[in-house]
Amino acid sequence: MINKILRNWKTIIFNVSETVIIIILGFALKLNIKDIVTVILLFGLTRCITKEGLHYKSWKKCLFWSTTLLFSLFVLVRVDILIAIFMTIFSAVITSKKADVKDWSMYRNNPKERKYRELEYYIAKNKKSKELKKFEEILIDLNKTYMERYKVNLYEVYKLYFLEGKSFGEIIKITDIYDNHGVTKALDIIFFSFNTYIVTIGEKEQLNLEELTYNS
Repeated sequence: MINKILRNWKTIIFNVSETVIIIILGFALKLNIKDIVTVILLFGLTRCITKEGLHYKSWKKCLFWSTTLLFSLFVLVRVDILIAIFMTIFSAVITSKKADVKDWSMYRNNPKERKYRELEYYIAKNKKSKELKKFEEILIDLNKTYMERYKVNLYEVYKLYFLEGKSFGEIIKITDIYDNHGVTKALDIIFFSFNTYIVTIGEKEQLNLEELTYNS
């Protein structure tokens, strides 16, 4: 827990500062502290329950839209607290992956629609190959070189997500990664490394997604 805090101190400071700004906005609308805390906690609790909140990569966009959203909810408090509570829950859900229309469509489990489909396909076809073993060794070596810079164990994330099928929420609980954005960043690095590796060893032709029929 302490390691997670130390590795993500910038994110923690940002979140605390953002919360302070939001509280100040609530006071600017002359709301009482009880209503301000109710909206903030309800929004945060709903996001925790969904476990798959969406995040901007840009801190500026995150700050702007988070404060704008909460400010709008505070305005609703002045209209009617019950409406504000309903819209707070709705807003928290709608800004999570639970509201992603792809999750309700026929494409949810379509391998060709998945972000890291080439790596998933390669693993499914080459689970015991020397080439895949070599790639895993490369990830372990990358940890030795870049773990302090990226603050993440790339091989551990690879194993949890691609081999064990863990969700983002489960990965966050197991590792020192602070949020979904951190998991995505790690997976992007792994995927980029894989693509570089697969081209280097001349096996790009194996990634013929027209033959992709596995379930994941």
